[in-house]
Amino acid sequence: SLFSFIFLTALAGLGVYLFSRERLISFGIFFFFLAHAVESSVIPIKDVMYEHRNYLPFAGFAPAAARLMERFLLGRKKGVGVVVLILITLSILTFSRNRVWATDATLWADVVKKSPEKARAHANLAIAYSKEGKYDRAIPAYLAAQKLRPDLYHPFYSLGNVYNLQGRHDLAIGQFKK
Repeated sequence: SLFSFIFLTALAGLGVYLFSRERLISFGIFFFFLAHAVESSVIPIKDVMYEHRNYLPFAGFAPAAARLMERFLLGRKKGVGVVVLILITLSILTFSRNRVWATDATLWADVVKKSPEKARAHANLAIAYSKEGKYDRAIPAYLAAQKLRPDLYHPFYSLGNVYNLQGRHDLAIGQFKK
């Protein structure tokens, strides 16, 4: 947290410093902070880290990065190579991230991998498997959600539905009773 605080403070200071010299870079920095301010407050939220919270703030990063590349890299022999390397790297990262978003199941499997203690992640993975008809994969995910949050009804209800679809009526009734 301390390193992040120092980095963000330095970034804000850089935005102020560049305001009269490099307006586009300064704008990108301030846009980043302003767009984050919409969802950042003293009011606590359940899920602090969400990928989508960065989509709009990084829209401000794009023109600032373009200006930085134009100013310091382009026009130099090595600079063009660096820009091409950056573009290739970002393209590869985008392609690999798109694999995660291929289906609901791949997305929620990634969430479970990164947040194994979140009942909602396990429950949503189970729902995704159920929609695909992969009940043998859905059952362990529902059981994990139940173990993490026994106070939620829907993992029990949904697992009962899965057992019912499999013809395992005794197990279904047990889940519905819970």
